[in-house]
Amino acid sequence: MGANNQPFNGNDDTMIKARKKITKKEIQKDPFLEGLYAIKTYVDHNKQMIIRMSIGIIVAVVVMLFLNNKRIVQNEAAETALGKAMVNLTIGDIDNGLLLLELLIDDFSGSKPAQRGLYFLGKNYFEKKDYLTAKFHIIDFLDDPSDEFHASALMILAEIEKNDLNTKSALNYYKKAIKFASTDLQKNQLQVNLAKFYIEVGNNIDAKSLLDGVSKNSNQPIKVQNEIDEILGRIDRAISDEQ
Repeated sequence: MGANNQPFNGNDDTMIKARKKITKKEIQKDPFLEGLYAIKTYVDHNKQMIIRMSIGIIVAVVVMLFLNNKRIVQNEAAETALGKAMVNLTIGDIDNGLLLLELLIDDFSGSKPAQRGLYFLGKNYFEKKDYLTAKFHIIDFLDDPSDEFHASALMILAEIEKNDLNTKSALNYYKKAIKFASTDLQKNQLQVNLAKFYIEVGNNIDAKSLLDGVSKNSNQPIKVQNEIDEILGRIDRAISDEQ
């Protein structure tokens, strides 16, 4: 053999050394390795539970997505049904409009369009002077009212109570309506309505006090301000006649 040939030496430094096995004692000295080991141990001992929990979470997410999609589809259908009812009411086909509103409420109970449908149903029965039916639907609407019709619904109840000569109850609804007005303009108009009610029951002093406050609003529409001035004029004449 040639002079350069060397016999194999198992202790040769150039040999790739075997990878040292990490002991449990060494793991406990390293917080990161200790954490990984703890996670692995937990997973090894709880595989079935983790699988069941994972399946449960996936099923819950799928069900939630399905229900949310179903709710969106139903809400769109309810909005369409409300739109059809309102078209009939707008063109004067009141009976069919009321029928479509009743179907909307039955088919999509609990939806926002159905809730608005309750208001329009009550409002139209009020305009037909069917006060008992109107009151039934308006009270149902007020169980979960939408902001845009809250004050108007209370005004309808106020007018119904006034018509039934329930003065105290009517006054309560008038005041509640003002509280739930959605805009300053609506609030001012509701205060004018309350002032008219005060005049009807002979309370000119409170009517004048209320209207004096409303008339100080510099942003008052001319039509409303003219109405206020006309009512205040009548109140002043009435008070003068009493003296």
